Amino acid sequence: MNASLASGKTGRSWRALVSYSVADLMAHLERQFLPGMTWANRDRWHIDHIVPVSSFEFTTPDCPGFKAAWALSNLRPLWATDNIRKSAKRTHLI
Repeated sequence: MNASLASGKTGRSWRALVSYSVADLMAHLERQFLPGMTWANRDRWHIDHIVPVSSFEFTTPDCPGFKAAWALSNLRPLWATDNIRKSAKRTHLI
């Protein structure tokens, strides 16, 4: 996923496992950019799983848990330092 965003590569890897394109992912993330986030400073922010991947149960990419973990609705941009601090914890928005 990160390699596809960095290079615009659209090969079969992760994209074949999810129901959205690189363009869909980019648009979804851009809508949620925090002040100061751009594609030019992509190295300073991460793609965060709002509900950590470790919270889902799956054994294959066909499992519902895998689909939920990687759904656009579970992904957001987050500053790298904040994402590292968050680790595998859940955060709840009010």
